[in-house]
Amino acid sequence: MTREAVCPHCLEPLNVTLGEWEICEVIETAAALTKVRAEQIQGTTLIDRAVQARHATWATMRRIYNLSYPELGAIFDRHHTSIMHGVKRINNTHPELVDQIIDQLATQEPIPT
Repeated sequence: MTREAVCPHCLEPLNVTLGEWEICEVIETAAALTKVRAEQIQGTTLIDRAVQARHATWATMRRIYNLSYPELGAIFDRHHTSIMHGVKRINNTHPELVDQIIDQLATQEPIPT
């Protein structure tokens, strides 16, 4: 995991490159598919759509980057058990959303390395 310059669309510390896509690209893709703002995914709002998008973002990042719950918690400034709950919840209720995010990312150009 390498630190990059601050992304104009992301809040600290979400300016991290992990593999092909920056974290902000995963967040923005999830935001576009769920029709919420990226800030809502990063924030603490309890609006149902935002919570669902947040959980889907965590599950997507866990799947494509194989991150541990503590690693995701550190990135999103959440306790690892909150991440565990969110990933489990989205996988039980809307697993297709994670697949849609991954499919959408696959159609985008990865960042140059």
